[in-house]
Amino acid sequence: MAIHFRCEVCGKEHVVDDSWAGRRAECRCGTKLTVPIPYAVTEDDSTNDDISPPESIRLWEEGDPVEADTVDPRIAAARTPRTPVSDIPPFPFVVGPADRKKAMTAIIYGSFVLLMTVVVPGLLSTAMSCCCIFSVFGATFLSAVGGVLLIVGGINVLKEKFLGVTLIGLGATGIAAIPGASAVLMFLWYAFHFEFRGMVQAVTMATVFTAVPLWLGLWAYRLERRRREYYQAFDTLPEDT
Repeated sequence: MAIHFRCEVCGKEHVVDDSWAGRRAECRCGTKLTVPIPYAVTEDDSTNDDISPPESIRLWEEGDPVEADTVDPRIAAARTPRTPVSDIPPFPFVVGPADRKKAMTAIIYGSFVLLMTVVVPGLLSTAMSCCCIFSVFGATFLSAVGGVLLIVGGINVLKEKFLGVTLIGLGATGIAAIPGASAVLMFLWYAFHFEFRGMVQAVTMATVFTAVPLWLGLWAYRLERRRREYYQAFDTLPEDT
């Protein structure tokens, strides 16, 4: 006799032999389940006496295809049905050594960008004026704002506040998108006029204003996605976090 039951977390249906009734099992999503007992066991029932299976079984085998709706074990462990917003625990944001290095990088790089926009404002805005796309003031202002966001975000990450990750992501995106993209356009402008020295300067600017911001931006994006997946397990995304 086969026993049919579903995982209470991911909803996957499992079919096992009735000899496993009442025993522990593990779903592919990582949830620990108890195989339901389909009938009342009497004193005369010795079905399980002759069978000595291990304490628990795994309901999936290595190499089985992972279904699209399979829930991450960390999310499955935190999931509760219809959890009120007030009862949702905050996202467990723990700053490790690698995160601290990125936070310090954001602070140092943000200070560098801010210093360049204040001391040498024309350097960052040259690309804008050469390509006739943005104004000098707009380029300098956006670069300064991006630098401030990186500094404030890095400080908040060191204090283990997730707001810092969001600020770093915004600042890095702004710096990479505006001055970095304009440096690339400036390179094309110099290449069209066959000015080798200008091309080298443009490549240097494009590297400085895209490599580090993109690295920080990808790190912030991964943490933001992990946070969203955590709250999606509760079918909500708090607005105050």
